[in-house]
Amino acid sequence: MSKQTISPLLLAQKIKAKEIGVVELIKDRLQKQAADDNNRSDCFISVRAEQALAEAEQIQKRIHDGECVSPLAGIPVSVDDTILIKNELSTAASKMLHNFKSPFGATVVDKMTEAGMIIVGKTNTSEFGIGTVSNNTIGVTTKNPYAEDTLAAGGAVAVATGISDFSFGSDANGLPRTLAAEAGVCFIKPTYGTVSRFGLVANASSMEQIGVYAKTIESGFAALSLIAGHDANDGTSYPNPSYTYAAAHTDLQSVRIAILGDCMNETDAETQQATQAFIKKLEAAGATVSSVAYPLLQVVPQVSFILSAAEASNNISRFDGIKFGYRPTSFRGVNDLYLKARTESFGLETKLAAMVGGLVLTSDFYDDYYFKSMQIRRLLKQELDTIFAQYDAVLLPTT
Repeated sequence: MSKQTISPLLLAQKIKAKEIGVVELIKDRLQKQAADDNNRSDCFISVRAEQALAEAEQIQKRIHDGECVSPLAGIPVSVDDTILIKNELSTAASKMLHNFKSPFGATVVDKMTEAGMIIVGKTNTSEFGIGTVSNNTIGVTTKNPYAEDTLAAGGAVAVATGISDFSFGSDANGLPRTLAAEAGVCFIKPTYGTVSRFGLVANASSMEQIGVYAKTIESGFAALSLIAGHDANDGTSYPNPSYTYAAAHTDLQSVRIAILGDCMNETDAETQQATQAFIKKLEAAGATVSSVAYPLLQVVPQVSFILSAAEASNNISRFDGIKFGYRPTSFRGVNDLYLKARTESFGLETKLAAMVGGLVLTSDFYDDYYFKSMQIRRLLKQELDTIFAQYDAVLLPTT
């Protein structure tokens, strides 16, 4: 059986049983990454070849000495370039940070290291996590190997092609889940506050959460359980020291599932057909699936854009070409420095978010746009609270 087709949990067991060596496994994945680059998928912004091999030797010794008992010890993973690794390049897919080496690392990276997972590289993403994957000024474009002429998330492709067994990245607006589905893998976005955001380059702080790309839901939750838990460095972190993701139901006989009828009208025929087929499987297993109304669904994109743009504009205001990051070769005065640094280094969607976000936070537009969007956000939550009071889960199509 190929090391790329074995499930991560089984692969970790084989490592503990000394059937597979950690260094051997990492070398195999690095070779696969090099071959993938030749095929021009380009899912990585930077590759940690030397660091990963050195860490593999250390993890192998820890496993041999019984010091590392994690269920995923020795497993190769990757992280989006918006997740900081101490003393290593972290560009956030932006020319603005083309030479930035972080003085500290993300909490999730520390937890991965503690669990014995080995980061083989940093994957491509949208600039600062803003907009679509085409919003990237670092010069890397990731192609979906399974859909010709289609762009993809670096983390999704890294998992789909078997370079890494998991990839960790940020999700603010649902795009990673869509891109994961298009690449034939899963993306799990956990509940806000369960995974630390300390060391994540901020985009929409009240919406984004670090999640995981995986080939299966089961393995994804196994990885998620190792990075979830309270972090004193993150003020939005929940107090629970850890989380387990065991199945809440052993069967579906008593499970009630709601499907938002409004959203089905927004999907294409193929997606509707696939969703209906999945509903039939759930009903055959004993679940009750009912359509419910969610009338405010149609304004979710607008509300999400306004609020995320406002938060993004505030977060990226620190990138000015003075303290760190890209600085133009010539400029006249500080205002010209600001203008040229951001004009020459930010992508189009990042500039749009900065302008729209700054606009809706001005006194002239605050009440009509930002404040009203916050009110609608509260109503959206209230409607969902009502739905979850009657149902165990909500089913939505990914695309």
